[in-house]
Amino acid sequence: MIQKVAVELRAKAQYALFLLAFFAFALEMHADDKQCPKCHGSGWQVTIPAVGHYGVEKKKQKCPVCGKMVFSGHRDKCTRCGGSGRIGNGRKSNKGDYADRRGAEGEAFFAQYLTAEENRMRASLMQAVMATRYVVDPCTACKGAKTCQHCGGVRNWSLDADASTLCPACGGGGLCIACNGKGSTNGHQEFVYSQAERDKMSRNCGVYSRLANIRYSYGISPNDPNGPRIGIDKNGYYYIQNDPSRKRR
Repeated sequence: MIQKVAVELRAKAQYALFLLAFFAFALEMHADDKQCPKCHGSGWQVTIPAVGHYGVEKKKQKCPVCGKMVFSGHRDKCTRCGGSGRIGNGRKSNKGDYADRRGAEGEAFFAQYLTAEENRMRASLMQAVMATRYVVDPCTACKGAKTCQHCGGVRNWSLDADASTLCPACGGGGLCIACNGKGSTNGHQEFVYSQAERDKMSRNCGVYSRLANIRYSYGISPNDPNGPRIGIDKNGYYYIQNDPSRKRR
């Protein structure tokens, strides 16, 4: 009898340890499930098909992630999180590793042929082009008003109130029953800037890429005071001053 009880207690203890380990693992996985640092939760990335040609090439090139022939700025699912916007175990696919290596090569190229300030401006433009924000969608029932649309938000908390006089929709609470008075039910990610603004920033970013390629092609140091550099016209578009490729035409 005692042996039977001991076996049962041992089995229960093992089962309890199993449950404890299971929940500890689940909590650990949940704790590790955080916003992807590469796509910042958006779930996608802009792949740069060829080093130093972002936004300036005139023909399609093969994307190193999806293998399609595309222009630069082509969008793919984030190679870090697989498009989920969240990461848990830090694993990456071979395609993601390859894309990351290409990205590192590009950064090294720009660091060599752009000044620190030029490279900072180029990186800022690229980040701005892909910047997103979370926008709260107003409740479709109350349009964000938060109040009951049947009675207009009339509240009656009196215990002596005649039940027949209470709003049949909200019961006298006065709140929208669809969103429970929150004014919103969900939200979505959207670009911070308009398409026209993003197109302009992409074009200006491409000018930095072209500047780096010109300096590379002609062996010009980014610190040469007489070398090519960025200019800005009255409409805010960037162009290259002292472009040696134009002088030889």
